[in-house]
Amino acid sequence: MFFNFMDELRAAGISASLKEHLVLLEALEKDVIQRSPEEFYYLSRATFVKDEGLLDRFDQVFQRSLKASKPPTARRKRISRSTG
Repeated sequence: MFFNFMDELRAAGISASLKEHLVLLEALEKDVIQRSPEEFYYLSRATFVKDEGLLDRFDQVFQRSLKASKPPTARRKRISRSTG
């Protein structure tokens, strides 16, 4: 499963090395995260994405490869503008 994910990342222009793959597996083995899709998303994104400009590509690959419903959305505060 993870090797297909790495292949998809590479096809999308995101360099995914074997070392990064092993880092991800080690983190999972050491229970660095709780086993939820959202936490796995953030762990794998932090492991493989080194350029902010590749985040959209990563989201697309994550959704397609791991058959996730959708990557988690960033929680942002809404700033209300006062009219006056």
